[in-house]
Order: sequence, then structure tokens, then C-alpha cells
Amino acid sequence: MKKFLTLLLLLGTFAVFSLNPALAAEDDEAKPKKKPLPITESSPTIAVFVHLDPRGVADPNKSANVLYESVKEDLQSNHSVNIVPFDTCYKILRKYIRENQSTDTVRESDLGFMPKEKDLKALAKEANADYVVYVHSRITDTKQKMDVWWGTKRSQHTILTEIIVVDKDVTSYLVDEAVSGRASGSSEDRAFNNALERTLTKINLSKIKFEKKTTDE
Repeated sequence: MKKFLTLLLLLGTFAVFSLNPALAAEDDEAKPKKKPLPITESSPTIAVFVHLDPRGVADPNKSANVLYESVKEDLQSNHSVNIVPFDTCYKILRKYIRENQSTDTVRESDLGFMPKEKDLKALAKEANADYVVYVHSRITDTKQKMDVWWGTKRSQHTILTEIIVVDKDVTSYLVDEAVSGRASGSSEDRAFNNALERTLTKINLSKIKFEKKTTDE
């Protein structure tokens, strides 16, 4: 009888986690981090700027940091590169937007700062970087769904993430993509961060060739 009850318990646990993808999504934090490649004197410097539409996000700074760390991990696990610290990039971007925003670069529909070529060059110069990775994310759809297993409401967000990768002279766009992802969570921020993780799995930065730029270039 004990073996039978134990078997039922195991089957029930398996069913909850296999049939409820929302719970599986919240276990993303347990995934092991990839190891960064060694940095050398010839390693280029990359500035990662993250801008989020603050609507629907309780802590935009924290969510921006989550996105930054994901992009940083992807870059450093595939390339030997220096990454400008998050706080430095965050302050540079906020200051630049305050001093340079206009109706041409700010979309009222999503509060998203969309940089032009001159903006990307200026950000690269301010961060003293060889390359700029610019990421913008916003919520395009949100719902409240009832969890059939626990009888509690869960937030579900659909996120659109746009990513641009250019060299400091913006001679070409190495990456210019927009991808979407949807996920749920026990809170607004967890749903947002889970959806961000989903979008990042669709972006591949491993094939980009990064090279250190000389002062003459």
C-alpha cells in the first residue's frame, strides 16, 4: 500500500510540473551559468545598453539588469570580450536620453528611445567601446489567467524585444532584429522576466565577429 501511495505521489508531482509550463518557467533561475572566455589585450570592449518601457514593470532597473546579465553571459561565453559594467551603461543612457530626446527618437506609443546612427556613435564614444549592443523591450500584451492546479491568478505577458549590434563607427548593423516571447509568473515582474528569457533564447550573438578597433579607425 505504501509503495502504491508513493507511486501516486510521484506521478502527481510529475503531472503538475509537466502540464503546468508556468511553474517550469519560474525555475529558470536554477539554470547553470555559462563560463566566460578568457580576456586578452586584443579583446574588444562592448557596451550593452538596455532600455525598457516602464509601464507594467514594478522595478525597471532590476528587470533591465536581468536582461543585461543575460546578454552579457551570451557574449562572454562565445567571445573574448570586455563588457562595460551595467551601472556605467545605465547612467550613460539615461543622461543621453535626457539631453537628446526628441519627437524623432521617442515613440509615444511605447516610451521607447529608438537611437539613430548619430546616437549609437555617441553612446559608443561615451562608453569608450568598440561595439554597442542596444536592447529595447516592451510589453505588447498582458493577461491575468487562473492557475487550474493552485486556483490562483497568474500574470501572463507577451514581450517584444528589439536588439541592435553595431561597431563604434556604425559602418554596418551586425544585428537588427525584433523577437517576441510569452510567459507567465506569480507576479508582474516574474512574468516580465520570464518572457524576457524566452525572447533571448531566440537571439543568437555567437556568430558575430568582434574585433578590437584601433584609434586610427
